[in-house]
Amino acid sequence: MSDNRISICLDNQVLRHHGAVAGTTGYGKSNINSNIVRAAINMGYCVFLFDHKPDYQNLEKPNDEKDLFTDPQWKPQGFDCQLRYFSLSDDKSRKANSNEKLINVYASSFEPYQLASALFHKRGEEVPQENMTLLLNEYKDKQEEKNKKPWTLKDAIEWIRGLDKGTMSNVLGGGSITENSKTAMLRKLKARSMPWMDRIEDYSTSKLPGLESTQKRLAPEIDVTSLITKKTVNIIRVGQSQGRDYGLFLSFLLERVYDAKASNPDLPPILYLIDEAQDIFSGSKQLREACEDMLDANMRKGRSLNIAFWYGLQRFSALPESISININSRIIMAHKQADEVKNALPGASKEILGLVTQLKRGEALVSLFGSTSIVQAKMHPSKALLTKE
Repeated sequence: MSDNRISICLDNQVLRHHGAVAGTTGYGKSNINSNIVRAAINMGYCVFLFDHKPDYQNLEKPNDEKDLFTDPQWKPQGFDCQLRYFSLSDDKSRKANSNEKLINVYASSFEPYQLASALFHKRGEEVPQENMTLLLNEYKDKQEEKNKKPWTLKDAIEWIRGLDKGTMSNVLGGGSITENSKTAMLRKLKARSMPWMDRIEDYSTSKLPGLESTQKRLAPEIDVTSLITKKTVNIIRVGQSQGRDYGLFLSFLLERVYDAKASNPDLPPILYLIDEAQDIFSGSKQLREACEDMLDANMRKGRSLNIAFWYGLQRFSALPESISININSRIIMAHKQADEVKNALPGASKEILGLVTQLKRGEALVSLFGSTSIVQAKMHPSKALLTKE
């Protein structure tokens, strides 16, 4: 350890080799995340920032906690770049940015197994999950035969509801399901549908001067490729969405961004900053494993396309091993127990690991890609204003 003043700088090599910021709530993770995003913007990145509490709804404004700024060269400053605000939830949070737009994704944009895993995610729901995968596969095939796309989850529910016993048995490979079980399965399917999936919007039509009528239609799907622009932060408020929502939407976004980058090398580098990442891995075993596989694959193949992943979470140990082994930079803030960070700082002595229980607000143990030592550092506050309680 050194007592000297040390500058912790993120260059492109550090950023694109993936990282994590972990620590107990209230110790400054959001401040560090904000500064990581700022560093990425300065390097020309396009950022997708997932916002939970929310924390990042006021990034265009300078930080008003001026007493936190002790370095005369580090001053409050709002983000001077394009900021786009989106939401997965229509909970009308008073903290939401007034420019927020609701996200919409069609059910038909997902593979049937992804939908079934997210909708039947609880322990003991393996059978309805398997049945729903088979049913949605059959429905998807029929829609493709008719060249009908997009289709919605509501469309699929109505089709399943209308299946007779014989057809249902054929679809399930000779299996059977009682009418009561079918009704219960469809009821759960409807109740658990995501607020950002198959949104219906109002629109006005005017057939004659002075006469208008309001009708409803399926909202257009978010155009991910259009969001990939240089020096842009796309802030996605997760709101009241659960881990299964989070993981399912993330799979959609990652696939669309990867395809866009693979087909157009001129697009800017990408940073995903996934806050409260532990929520993604809090679902059923199958859903958790699906999210792990998705992120693991994207972290490995995305690096060659300049796609970086950084995670914010309360405990480093909440990251599955398949994810943590791909993380080359670790910023570890206060944890309640030293055991929670053993895998975060490999090779660190017991004395160094023990420091995580003594760190104060804004302090961290830092190990960056390419460095040979761990430093204890006092991190800068966010230049931009963070959303307050």
